[in-house]
Amino acid sequence: MFPVLKTINEVRLMMNKLSQLFHAHTVSGGVDIQSRLADMKVEIIKRDDAAVIDYTRQFDRVTDPDFQMRVTPEEIEEAKMQVPAEFVSAIQAAKVNIEAYHRNQLPQDWDNVDASGNRFGVQFRALDSVGMYVPGGRASYPSTVLMNAIP
Repeated sequence: MFPVLKTINEVRLMMNKLSQLFHAHTVSGGVDIQSRLADMKVEIIKRDDAAVIDYTRQFDRVTDPDFQMRVTPEEIEEAKMQVPAEFVSAIQAAKVNIEAYHRNQLPQDWDNVDASGNRFGVQFRALDSVGMYVPGGRASYPSTVLMNAIP
């Protein structure tokens, strides 16, 4: 655990140390993390979801040959049946609260015309779909999923 930092200089020193550690770190076998991540990025750009699925199998040890990234409505309903009704109700209540909170943060389109007649502005458009990595492991944090997926 890092100590509490009290000054900007201490923050800068800690950031320099962390940067040095990160850049010096290698994956087992002596492979540089930076170059490995760059290779993975290129592979994902070239092969899209197929590369992500391959990396999921490799790093998360997914063995199901029919693994898909998109969760189907049927899988959601099946999962609901495996947990207590109180848990489902708590998740639904949290969803409503998170949506209400973030509704106030929705960006607004705007445009303007300057003195020379040039029109400029900003338009916000929602994405059709997004991917989200939810780490597994020894603990599960449904709130992490909610806070990342809902806003």
